[in-house]
Formats: sequence, structure tokens, C-alpha cells
Amino acid sequence: MIDDSLHANSVKPRLGVIGSGAGSNMGALAAAMERGEVHAEIVLVISDVADAGILTKARAQSIAAHFVDPGPFKNRLSDEAQEKMAALLKEARVDFVICAGFMRRLKEPVLLAFPQRILNVHPSLLPQFPGRDAVGQALAAGVPETGCTVHLVNEEIDSGDILAQAKVPVLPDDTHAALTQRVNAAEHVLYPKAVAEYFREMQNEECRMQNAETGTHDGLLRRPNPVVATATLLRPTGERTWEAQLPNGMITIGHVPKWKLESMRTLAAGQKVRLELTTYDFGTARIAGLAVD
Repeated sequence: MIDDSLHANSVKPRLGVIGSGAGSNMGALAAAMERGEVHAEIVLVISDVADAGILTKARAQSIAAHFVDPGPFKNRLSDEAQEKMAALLKEARVDFVICAGFMRRLKEPVLLAFPQRILNVHPSLLPQFPGRDAVGQALAAGVPETGCTVHLVNEEIDSGDILAQAKVPVLPDDTHAALTQRVNAAEHVLYPKAVAEYFREMQNEECRMQNAETGTHDGLLRRPNPVVATATLLRPTGERTWEAQLPNGMITIGHVPKWKLESMRTLAAGQKVRLELTTYDFGTARIAGLAVD
């Protein structure tokens, strides 16, 4: 039996943030993490602007920060920049990519590496006013309200699946600056909430997929607060399973999310790992994440 004294910060998804500006949405996300509202950690920040404020903020928080030369194009990255960005994200073992004011289109190297794992917030109620200067588009159209949208990123501009939206009224005497300020404030509230909810949905989907794959419908009681323990790897027993040694007994590490498979393939016998144990059955660790010590 594992003692509940092993409670600690559970294994968190690793986030890579990409942005072109001051980084206010990254700041809002980081603040939500500090408050315990988003269970994740930012491990890498990338910008296509060498002196972007988002890089300065990242370095001030001791987060790895990189400038990637975007190449000669105005709205997209060069092929070399796409490859460089994908490589940096992979090297940092990022699980999700968070776009925070990133002003260029992402293409296959990044999209292929993180399918359904790239999120963006856009300052309009999509599908209205995609692309640049969405606030200006809303003012020119004379609409009574606009807002912001959190969506998944695909190859088209602001056309991925919508995850959440928040409305912002357009006032009769609104200026571009005033409306932008209110839309940004709505983004800072909506984005962290939508990110947290999407992470929960992805974890639940992984559980459903694992049950379908294994035929497991065990009815085990899920722990409201997972226990975190350290184990020593002994030997692989399958593509997604390892046998491991806990201080008080043996355990099989199983049902690892597919988005952690790359981490699993780099493991070796004798290595120590942190496990997030999500049920009261400790014969098998049904974990929501895995991090290498």
C-alpha cells in the first residue's frame, strides 16, 4: 500500500509557447498556473521577433527562450524556420504548443509533430474576422459585439476547431485601442480556462481510448488527488508498459498516453521515473503522465 504522504506536484504537461509580441497571454497563462487553475508548466518560449517582449518575460522567469529567424516572408515562416521551430519543440519534450500572439502561419513540420496539440486565441468571434487586425475588421463592419476565440491550429488561417469563445460588446464611441484593450482582457480570462478544460478532455479521451484498446472496464475508484511516486525501471513489457520497482514493491507502468510515447521510447532499465497514480489499485499504475528524473 502506498502512503498518501507521497502526495506532491503531479506530473504536468510540458508547454511550448510561441509568440510575436509582448507575451500578455503567456503571462495570464503563467499566473493561472501559479493559482493552480492550469495543471501544466511552460518549458520553452519561441518567437519570430528577436526583441519580442515574450522572450524577455520568459528569460526573467528562467524559461528557455529562443529567437527563430522567420525568413523573408511577411505572414509565414520559411521552411528552415518551420524545421527549426519543430526541432526546438521536440528537443524540449513539449506536449502541447500554445500560440500567444503569434502572427505567422504554421505548416507541416510543426503541425505534423503536434496533431490536435496546438492551441491559439484569436481576437474575434470566429468564423467572423479571421486573420490580421480582427478588431479593426469588427469596427469597420459595424457589428454590435465581437470577442475572442480559443481554437485548435491547422494549416488554414484561424479555421481550426473552436474550443471556447467570449463575447465583448462594441460600444458606439469605441476606438481601436479601447476595444483592443477589452478584447485582450477577455482573452486573459478565457485562454487559461480553455487550455485547462482541453487538457482535461484530452486526458479523458486517452482513458476512453485505453479502455477500448484493452477492453478494460475495471470500475476502479479514481483518486481525487493522484499520488506521485518514484520508481526504478526494470524491463519493458510492451510498447507502452514497463515493469518497475517501487520502494515497497513491484508495479507495472501501463496505459501511458500516446502523446508520451516518445518519452517512453527513450527510457532505459535502471532509470528513475515519477509516476502519477490515479486509482486506489497499485498493482498497475494507470498514469496520466510520466516524467523522466
